Amino acid sequence: MGDSALPAVADAGRMFFALWPDPAWAQRLLTAVAATAGHALPASDLHVTLRFLGPVRHEAVAPLCAAAAAIAAPAFALRFARVEWWREARVLCAVAEPVPDAALVLVRELQDAAAALGIVADPKPFRPHVTVARDVPREAAALRGELLGLDFAARSFSLAQSRGGGHGGRYRVLHSWPLA
Repeated sequence: MGDSALPAVADAGRMFFALWPDPAWAQRLLTAVAATAGHALPASDLHVTLRFLGPVRHEAVAPLCAAAAAIAAPAFALRFARVEWWREARVLCAVAEPVPDAALVLVRELQDAAAALGIVADPKPFRPHVTVARDVPREAAALRGELLGLDFAARSFSLAQSRGGGHGGRYRVLHSWPLA
């Protein structure tokens, strides 16, 4: 999708930069985790959040996309090595370890690009993970542990908008850019 073809975006859309896996990889992850408790997310919603931006004004979307397009970052791979149950959020996540330097550089550049436009991104340290199920009860904590090492090749990154509630189609990719 070219910059001239940006979709219409409502004001105060909750936005974030993310890595979006292809459907076959997402399905392999869901199969590997085989979460039986909680609400499994559809494969189309699985992603790795690079930087959460929160509400972004409509008029800031085009400059944000232009800033993202100017980032020249290399492709990298993430190895999803563990499954964790996060008690506070009640989610089951696949976690990538270790974090490649190229991923950390991309996250920092995205945060700097947003800050230059007055968009304050979530300052939490980047911990690459994919949420695979929500509303997971305490009993599901037994599901955590080692994965067999599921590699994800990050070849592009996207700007996405959260569409809110429901258990399917929660996110809309607005634009994507290749990694070198």
